[in-house]
Amino acid sequence: MHIGTKLERSYRQSEDAQAAFGDEEPLAAIRELGMEFVEWPLTPEFDEEEAWALAESCWEHGLRANLHPYLRDTVDTANFEDCEGNECRGLLRRYLAFADRISEAQGHPCVVNLHPPCSRYAVSEIPTSHRRRILVLRSLFFHQWLDGLLEREGWNVTVTAEVQLAADPEEDFVRLGDHYRELLFCLGGVRRIGTCWDMGHSTINHTRYRNEMYPLEPTDEFVKRVRHVHLHDVHGREDHHPLSDGDVPYRRHLTRLRDAGFAGDINLELPLRKILQHGPYREVMADNVSRVQDAWESSSPPA
Repeated sequence: MHIGTKLERSYRQSEDAQAAFGDEEPLAAIRELGMEFVEWPLTPEFDEEEAWALAESCWEHGLRANLHPYLRDTVDTANFEDCEGNECRGLLRRYLAFADRISEAQGHPCVVNLHPPCSRYAVSEIPTSHRRRILVLRSLFFHQWLDGLLEREGWNVTVTAEVQLAADPEEDFVRLGDHYRELLFCLGGVRRIGTCWDMGHSTINHTRYRNEMYPLEPTDEFVKRVRHVHLHDVHGREDHHPLSDGDVPYRRHLTRLRDAGFAGDINLELPLRKILQHGPYREVMADNVSRVQDAWESSSPPA
């Protein structure tokens, strides 16, 4: 198990960064707090030279680099087709080839964490009654293509599909993979892609819907498929808070992962602004790192 955090690409220039770090080098502070990696968000327009410089900054401070691409509009996986000229296919190849370069340079597989498709970004209008079924089929096809691509290219990357935050009932779209069973189904038959358990998302989804489709606890099958974790606390529907006595039963979740043999990365996915709402950066993050380590080393709490 390895602990890290997220940073925005503008982490040195923002007002929140100035408040969090002052004149201190942010990456040095992250490493001194015992974290081992930084997960960088990437947009479809990402500049490889700029992204490579971010990775180099990590290595200079003894950190690894992971990537979290944000797909949208025509490059959302809702619009994936296995044909030349498909923007989604082309962008994914570019992301993964770039991640493989990072893996080679840092001597450790780079995580590429992907969002499943969202009907909000579908090119053609999909009737409401068919959206979920059609997107499930597209997602299954996409992951099978991606699994084959990883095998053919031999890229040394860790690819994961994230548990999505479910849309509100009044919102006229769906995000696929917002519950454990569906996400596993969309990865049916593939061997090289795992899941990213976003514990905040799964908690909010359970609280929002309170039905058997959105259980708080995943099945053992899902837990064994987890290769990456996004960890943050939730207060009602307020997401991305530092770990505290909030709604996410993170101690129990982490114990299950440990007992299942999880050895991947745990990203404390916390925006600087949310951290600063709870106190000084170093103080809050030191507490969160300690909470994860304590949960990992202790025996399982009662359900």
